Amino acid sequence: MKRSKTIILIGAILVGIITGVFVYYLETKGLVTLKFRGIEFIDWIFIITSIAMTIIVIIDYILIKRYKNKFGKLKYILLRQNRKKQVYGLRFLIAIFIFQLIIIILFSDEFKFMYIAPLFLIGNEIIMFSIHNNEKEGINENCIYSWGNAIKWDKVKSYNINENILCLELEKKMFGKIERYKMPFKLDMENKDDIVKLIDMKIN
Repeated sequence: MKRSKTIILIGAILVGIITGVFVYYLETKGLVTLKFRGIEFIDWIFIITSIAMTIIVIIDYILIKRYKNKFGKLKYILLRQNRKKQVYGLRFLIAIFIFQLIIIILFSDEFKFMYIAPLFLIGNEIIMFSIHNNEKEGINENCIYSWGNAIKWDKVKSYNINENILCLELEKKMFGKIERYKMPFKLDMENKDDIVKLIDMKIN
């Protein structure tokens, strides 16, 4: 696993642990049952979290549209070889959403926002994944489009072609460290020469 992904995973786990400890602390102090404007304190936490997640999804969608306006349409549409990982991720989120919904329907005898909030959060993540998965990928004169993100050509350090697979080696800065990673695309054989010519012109 890449160093950046490891750090992100550890960070996500820590956030989950800290949140759980915080909620447990509030419960032991009897603060969970306190109400503000008729809503329990614990529900306010979930409400604020849900609103924040919604804002993140909206900002993410706006950024995708801005990338398109700034860098232009694709010249060559390519299919990323490891795109299935995002598809599997979306299916996994949908499965979690359905499982949570079934649990709430079967075992919840009263309405509480703390029961609905997880559905709301997962639902927002499903929307975000769906938007990214629906975006076409490929290259043009200004950038590389991958999963809704626009990557400038100066991030590409090298490439190689193995049969019909075009593998770009890119560089990014993560947590103050320079990290290299590979992005494989299934090559459009009809436009292979033109694609290679464009890449050579942009990285050399």
